[in-house]
Amino acid sequence: MANFSVVERDLFDIIDDINKCELQIPNFQRDYVWTPNQIKALLDSIRKGIPLGALITWDVPDIYTSHFCQYLSKEDQVQGGWIELDLSKMSSKGWLVNKIPFSKIKPLPAIKNVKSSDFQAIIDGRQRTQSLLMAFGGITYGYNPHKLAKIWYLNLDMDIAGDENPFDFVKVKDVLAGGNFDTLGKWIDSGRYPLWWSNDTDYQTEMMNTAHYVKATLPSNLSDRMKHLTSWIKILSGTGVAKITLSKNVDLSMVCEVFETLNEAGTKVSAFDIVHATLIGSSKGNVNLKARLEGFANETVNGPNPGLKAWTTKKSNWKNISQGITLAYCLSPELRKKFPSSKTVFTSVKGDAMIATPPEYYAELLDLNYTTGQDIPGFVKHKLFEDICISFHKVTRGNAGPHTRWCPSPILFSFYLALRLKLEYSSPKKFSLNSLNDAFRAYYWRAVSTSLYDQGYLTMIYAHTKKVGEFLENNEGDYNTNPNTWWSNYENAIQSFTTPVKLPDKTELIESLKDPKVAGTIKNMLMQSLFAFVPQDIKTGKKIHSIDERDLELHHIFPQKWINDNISKKELKDLRKSIAVLVPMLSKPNNEWKAKDPKVALNKWHKNDKLILKNMYISLGIPTNTDICHNSLNDDTIGNEKRLKDFIDARSEFLAEKIIELSSCKALVGFSSW
Repeated sequence: MANFSVVERDLFDIIDDINKCELQIPNFQRDYVWTPNQIKALLDSIRKGIPLGALITWDVPDIYTSHFCQYLSKEDQVQGGWIELDLSKMSSKGWLVNKIPFSKIKPLPAIKNVKSSDFQAIIDGRQRTQSLLMAFGGITYGYNPHKLAKIWYLNLDMDIAGDENPFDFVKVKDVLAGGNFDTLGKWIDSGRYPLWWSNDTDYQTEMMNTAHYVKATLPSNLSDRMKHLTSWIKILSGTGVAKITLSKNVDLSMVCEVFETLNEAGTKVSAFDIVHATLIGSSKGNVNLKARLEGFANETVNGPNPGLKAWTTKKSNWKNISQGITLAYCLSPELRKKFPSSKTVFTSVKGDAMIATPPEYYAELLDLNYTTGQDIPGFVKHKLFEDICISFHKVTRGNAGPHTRWCPSPILFSFYLALRLKLEYSSPKKFSLNSLNDAFRAYYWRAVSTSLYDQGYLTMIYAHTKKVGEFLENNEGDYNTNPNTWWSNYENAIQSFTTPVKLPDKTELIESLKDPKVAGTIKNMLMQSLFAFVPQDIKTGKKIHSIDERDLELHHIFPQKWINDNISKKELKDLRKSIAVLVPMLSKPNNEWKAKDPKVALNKWHKNDKLILKNMYISLGIPTNTDICHNSLNDDTIGNEKRLKDFIDARSEFLAEKIIELSSCKALVGFSSW
């Protein structure tokens, strides 16, 4: 049996299918994101005869019915989600409008008692389809009504064959009672043709009625308006949509592959959404992964450390959490025994493995009763998640900061999460948390400094996590009694399964720290090192790791304007954009420093107190055991160019040495106090 079929459907047949609820949006689809300008461009492409692109749908098997629960039609506008302007009930006095206050518009409720045979799911083409429905279907999207409450029209006073885009919109409020376009006559008199009448020539008859015109006479350009309207209707009659339908024998894992491959509005769709939909469907709505992670993002437990907020605030991190959960399941016989899966062989954390991870396992980790969706009293597994989020930063940077902005390889959070969960569920424990943390610190910095997971990592991360886990299980004895042997064997093991990787040496790191054009994973790695070696804000002394990421700014120790004004050599002037000159700090001291010479700014704050000055050097992440940085920052008699060069040379060397220490296979004493 073929996996798909291809037919051409008339544009209005597609809209009719939507209105009859025969086309629906699956829960794993991302929200509608198009802007009014994108809708306008789409309408213009129809005018120009540009193909609309294929619409990919799926004949949903009955077992997945519960995953697809969003109407696109205007049948549920009263329940929320839509504003309907019903022109079929239009009178000479005005439009009949279902007035739903914006404050009352809510996401549509789940469809109940619907057989999958009654509808198809839109897999790709949601943005275009939604836009067409908004333009031609007489409704406006309710999730963002202030942005998208637009009534689309064709300007009949513009040449349909001209160069300018003749499509535009009026606001919904203008068609409500007393608005600028609340009667049919106001539309006709102004030469605006509402697009949802595009398949109905009755409008032309109304255009001939003098009662619709302010002057009670037909306009002189009526024939041109008629011509443009006729041309538009002709264009629409010949507009079709290629509809590709995946058959019922295509299962969710294959849909996942399709979904991950396709791009929509320039943004890659994540398999996380399919995992979310799978959990909702299989648990009858009780395991809502998105809602739980959003709830975690709002938590502020454990004092100044937001914990889970670090990894759950950004939706882009949710996939890494789900991948880590799947990875732990793949690597843990105890988990697979406790929570059986239909899939018996796992070799990666691709979409098929993620959706095969049992929902009961997710429910337990999320502290949810699988059958009711309620919090489990006294059950605090998600506190483990919180500890893992905090520990990830402690292990990799020496502090518990919530900042994920510069995480070079977020997939490595999945790596750490998986091993922590594997440890949690192992019985008896075959390795310790200390050995895991030591091993992961060295592995993390080696991976990010070599860009190991820049691409093609979903199979690789599975294999590497498995290897590290096996090493930990087989060598715990040496960790406790022969640490030097343990570290040596660990380094050999890493080199054996990473092909091997060549770590950047001190010279290479220094060059990268100075390079104004450094980019990609290496740049993010170097940026993150600043957060490892800068413990506190320079003025307030507030711990960097306790400051919300949104309140942190990156300051140039030698400000860019100062460099432009005081440095003439181009090779030195370019250093203003190097990482070696940056330091994180709060916005207030950053604004106070601004373009000042470092000597001026520091003298303002340390008040001739050497101890305070030394603490400031620590806050800048510069070496305190040498006079080089002190002189370059404070002595303006040695020449500005020498000051800048000496400082960047010294700081680059300092940061490079610290990065090498982090990636070394040896115990680090006092790492958390750096």
